[in-house]
Amino acid sequence: MADHDQTSAIRRKAGAGRPPPEIAPASTTGALRAALVRAAEDVAALEITPTQIVEDRVILSSVADDLPDHALFALVEGPESQFGLFVVDPGLLAALIEMLTTGRVVPSPAIPREPTRTDAIMCADFLDGVLERFETEIAQAQLPIATAATGFRFALQLVDYRAVQLALEDIPYRRFSASLDLGRGAKSGALSLLLPYDPPRPKPTLPSDQEGQAAENVAEAILQTKADLKAVLHRVHMTLDDVSGLEPGMMLTLPRENLGAVALEDLDGACVVLCRLGQAQGQRALRIGQSDPADRVAGAGPRALDNRAAPRTEADPAPLPRPDNSSDLPPNVDMTEPSEMTGLSDMAQLSDLSELGDLPDLPDLPDLPAADLNPVH
Repeated sequence: MADHDQTSAIRRKAGAGRPPPEIAPASTTGALRAALVRAAEDVAALEITPTQIVEDRVILSSVADDLPDHALFALVEGPESQFGLFVVDPGLLAALIEMLTTGRVVPSPAIPREPTRTDAIMCADFLDGVLERFETEIAQAQLPIATAATGFRFALQLVDYRAVQLALEDIPYRRFSASLDLGRGAKSGALSLLLPYDPPRPKPTLPSDQEGQAAENVAEAILQTKADLKAVLHRVHMTLDDVSGLEPGMMLTLPRENLGAVALEDLDGACVVLCRLGQAQGQRALRIGQSDPADRVAGAGPRALDNRAAPRTEADPAPLPRPDNSSDLPPNVDMTEPSEMTGLSDMAQLSDLSELGDLPDLPDLPDLPAADLNPVH
């Protein structure tokens, strides 16, 4: 009888008693290795073999001495306005451009030159592909770095290291430095990736009651904001010579219907609403919303008239002569004395505006002399 304590030959052949095979744990450098290989193959059909990938912790001020000459600096932007950096050396840049343009890697060293904006645009898909696949790899492996290395994408090219210093904060960064074999030995290159070492800080959230109070405070502040409006009774187009000849006592003619279509305009000159001109509590007032702003486009509002100003004397208070083509214009209104406007009595007793009802009293204003009134805008 065989001893049951001894392992049978069949079980020994099956591997009984052997230690389990060692499987290397997932790491960030392994994730980046896989991301580089897949991104290069998918984007440019370029065969990349990472020969070495090193991860370390650096600050921006200590990176300058390790940067290669004529490198492409690509800024990457992540969540919460965080920024990182790709550094692509001339060898990798040349291999990518050659594969994208000619379909093969030339077996010769890269020619030293300054990278251009076109180079950055052509490499953008590869860089984004590396970041996307790197995110996928570290997420599947459930690595702690996932919260700090997710959401970054290519943003723009930086012309030199000085621009890098202006764009990035001098904070701790996680740096990945990869040495690469390109096109089965046709070229060699290098790639560095800098990402903020610490994950982005979440924005503080307020309790629901505090959020409501904050919204009320914002609404109250907005309602207290000053809004400047201007009432335009009429616009008159005049030459510079006529404007320079204006003197106190001159008279301008206005269409009568404009008294019922005064435009209330915002700072951009857009008509907010049309109003009627009258008075309330002894003060000049506007009744809002009596006309449709579309009437102003149709011609019911103020119109540009080519009227000329002329001095008026006590003996001859007649208004200026109208142009020959103004026979269809309404009768003129003398705006020199606003308290004696002809035509206000015909507009539903606008002199009283008794129908305004419960309008609040306007503040007392001193009476303006007729020479200071300017009914024309």
